[in-house]
Amino acid sequence: MKKLIALTMALSILSGVGVCTGSVCAADPPYSWGLTTSDVFSDMQQLDDKGMLAWVGRSVGLGTEVDYKVFTKHVVRDDPEVELDFLYVAHIYDDRLRFVLRSDLDEAEARQQAAEIIKQYYPTLAEQKESESTVLFCMVKDPLTPEGTYELSVPGEQKGDAETADALMRELAKAGLISEFYSWGQIARYQNVEKYSGDAGLSYDTGSSSNTAFDSDAVAEYLLANGFDCTIEKGTEHYRIIPKEEMTFVEEFALAADLHEAYGYRPEYVCPASVDQTALGTNSLAVDGDINLDCSIDIADSVLLSRFIAEDKEIQITSTGVGNSDLDKDGNITMSDVSVLLRNLAHLD
Repeated sequence: MKKLIALTMALSILSGVGVCTGSVCAADPPYSWGLTTSDVFSDMQQLDDKGMLAWVGRSVGLGTEVDYKVFTKHVVRDDPEVELDFLYVAHIYDDRLRFVLRSDLDEAEARQQAAEIIKQYYPTLAEQKESESTVLFCMVKDPLTPEGTYELSVPGEQKGDAETADALMRELAKAGLISEFYSWGQIARYQNVEKYSGDAGLSYDTGSSSNTAFDSDAVAEYLLANGFDCTIEKGTEHYRIIPKEEMTFVEEFALAADLHEAYGYRPEYVCPASVDQTALGTNSLAVDGDINLDCSIDIADSVLLSRFIAEDKEIQITSTGVGNSDLDKDGNITMSDVSVLLRNLAHLD
């Protein structure tokens, strides 16, 4: 999956079913989501910004090389009665893999074993580490992520190579080292973007480098030619385009994107620094029936599941393994799930 096409995170990128570690409410603004799964975007409308919000990536240190999607959500609240339009920019990584080391292992030893395996699959990355004294993979320092979470960035030709990433995941899993694995395009950072002013219309700061040559006459002709009934007000350091009839947020945003495409003008939107969170797509180890997370489903999984149900204190099972255990989909983990697993192994269903 080299690029996440219109939503293999979000309406396809973003219909992921990864494990959610933060509580999500559809009406909540993004800064209360924390680390969450990418399906929070699935009920939102995707917008075409025509490159207008590329600056958001630069503002949080991501650069412009990271693919991004723009989403909006209209929220109506009863108490107090108010209507809000939220705007989000999700930056999607197609050069980054993430894994979580099992919590029942000694992390230092597990990290060393993982490094030796990673070197086999990404020798160029290992050579770069030796020559530049860089780390092979980095710990994710986020209070909301599980301990033992790491990411590795793979530049060059192997970026987005699904076959190699899948082989690496299987090797790490068979070695019993990981409980979660996120492949290309399953990691994103998202930011909330807001209008600088709550006033109606679009405001353009003429002190901004993109707006210094703002041509109000050309814009007026553009609006007229495209059927927009608007007035243009000139202030001391800005221009404001005010529609004579009320426009929806989506309509106003589309107009701003069109003007950006036509003239390069950028309206006054801001990105609060406090709103910069992670969304995860599908955990590749979340596979029904793979209880011990070795990337195969066999009798060992039924034994582990039976011992888990019997509350055997000597076994170790991860949260992902537990999530893979409800095979009859009744919301409970019982011997009925063991029965389903055994029937599947015997090809009786």
